[in-house]
Amino acid sequence: MPVLTFPLSPDGLALPVMIGLNDSETIKRHAAGQPIPSPVMTRGVIDTGSDVSVVARRIVAQLGVPSAAFRTTQTVVGAVNVALFKVSLSLFGPVPLSPPMLTRENLIVMELPSPLPNIEVLIGRDVLSQCLLIDDEPGGRFTLAF
Repeated sequence: MPVLTFPLSPDGLALPVMIGLNDSETIKRHAAGQPIPSPVMTRGVIDTGSDVSVVARRIVAQLGVPSAAFRTTQTVVGAVNVALFKVSLSLFGPVPLSPPMLTRENLIVMELPSPLPNIEVLIGRDVLSQCLLIDDEPGGRFTLAF
């Protein structure tokens, strides 16, 4: 079982994340001779209060990911209409792009309803359901095992 340990940050349980096209969109674009955009490396924060992972609109726009559906979600400021997108999402250790990593090739994510400073991805329970999360606040670190 791979184990990744990270220091706590002022923003919480932050870690490197890569967002890319899902496998079916990649195959479709390749078959049509269309360019395949490079995945986007960014910073994510674990959000145990979210059932669905959330990605900043800027990232899905940069990848050209079409929306899969629209839904209403409940936020702290009330109900908000959001777009859903199907992407690939990978979590890396403290050194990005080095193994081990956890990848979900076809993950439905929600667009981030409003920008957050320093954060472009919220990793929800849809991804965390495959992990053991240990939040060691006194030790100043957290661990993900998968």
